[in-house]
Amino acid sequence: MGLIDRICSRRGWEYNAIQENLVAVEVPLEGKLAGRSQMVFAKIDGEWLRYWAVAGAIEEMPIAQIGAEQLFRLLLQYNADLPTGAYALIDENLVVLDTQLIAVADRDEIAASLLSVATFADLAEDAFMGGEDNQ
Repeated sequence: MGLIDRICSRRGWEYNAIQENLVAVEVPLEGKLAGRSQMVFAKIDGEWLRYWAVAGAIEEMPIAQIGAEQLFRLLLQYNADLPTGAYALIDENLVVLDTQLIAVADRDEIAASLLSVATFADLAEDAFMGGEDNQ
């Protein structure tokens, strides 16, 4: 994934290839969250580049005690505040997910999406899991 390699090299981000079309990028957070980082997975899926970061397992979330319907209602409301991407479920994990069409995505847009996914996954991890690292 040459594009991710160039972005990570330019920004000094560490990454590891997991499979041919899947990498894990350690994204350092900025602003009030500086000093923390979040693992973001990036995968080529046909014409799309998909990124996601895990905020935590749904079953381990203390807030899950309010009930699935209330939890998912709350997450849908939070989706309205995200600048890009959305909260979603992957394999019973709450994730922040974003996609971009590879043909028109540029390096700055991809880097901004990786940072946004990392930031909002970290915030969700803090809000729903009490700040535990769930990478």
